[in-house]
Amino acid sequence: MNSYTQQVTKLIMNAGSGTYIELMGNDDGIIIGKFSASGQLIYLTGGTIIANDEVSIGAPVIITNATLINNYRWASGTGHIDIYAGGKIGGAGKFDGAVTNYAGGTISAGEADSIATLYVNNKLIMKPGSLYDWKFGDTTIGEADRINCGALALPTTENSITVNVIKTSGPTDPNDTLVLFQTTGINGDIDSIFMDYSAIPDINKPVHPSLDGNNIVVSDFTPEPAMIFPLAMFILSFMRKIFRC
Repeated sequence: MNSYTQQVTKLIMNAGSGTYIELMGNDDGIIIGKFSASGQLIYLTGGTIIANDEVSIGAPVIITNATLINNYRWASGTGHIDIYAGGKIGGAGKFDGAVTNYAGGTISAGEADSIATLYVNNKLIMKPGSLYDWKFGDTTIGEADRINCGALALPTTENSITVNVIKTSGPTDPNDTLVLFQTTGINGDIDSIFMDYSAIPDINKPVHPSLDGNNIVVSDFTPEPAMIFPLAMFILSFMRKIFRC
């Protein structure tokens, strides 16, 4: 098939029995509007695809070495989404079907520096070796990414999935309780979650997240002792200047 480029307001694709549809973006992100596709399988195999309008998919979607940003509604009926090594989903939209995150795949909310909630209306399955890029500390205290899913399945092996903790530019309240997953029910072991704080070494690291009802949360984002001492000295110096006045 020859390459062809055409700007359209709505695109419909259909692959017959025994065939598949393959979509590939580029590094800047291919933005799609209303999009409908059906077939045996749909592969996302490279670059970034950004969905800013309703997408209707009548087949399973396989993501490898590609990023899918969904900012609207990804209506998939009985079709599910499988994220494999190098694949990633994000955005602030809704996925109707089940999502399975395999080893080396990544789920996130929002985009690079934006905090958001990503919705999986069906079940989210986090397999051993899967990743979650989680941002907190936006312009408002208490802001953080969260995944809102109908049900959550976790592994039973300790520290077998990784949450990469990323702090954006903004304030942090030590008393914050921030939500990782908001869900109606959890299967598996919460101890399977390993919180990786290597990108922000000045934050006191909770050993594990905790349960708050059916939600998985983290709290106690206090500075390390090495950071507390310079802060205390700064405050003391400031108060001395006030008293001298």
